[in-house]
Amino acid sequence: MAAGRTDRYDPDVADHQNLADPAYEPSDEELARLMRTSFAGLRRAREESLREMRERIVALQAVARARFEARGQAPRGR
Repeated sequence: MAAGRTDRYDPDVADHQNLADPAYEPSDEELARLMRTSFAGLRRAREESLREMRERIVALQAVARARFEARGQAPRGR
């Protein structure tokens, strides 16, 4: 969705066409506009998802290293 929009669908397409109606054929321009509005936030969402995943990986690596170091300092024989 485009920034600042509160509605879910492109009003130019959603208000007067039923894309589920097999008799309706949207124009190339309508399809292009629908695609742009539908996927507008996808790049930003993917980048945010990857950033969050990298942060979780770093945190889990720190926990794993701490556990490994703690095991190395435990008395041998166990």
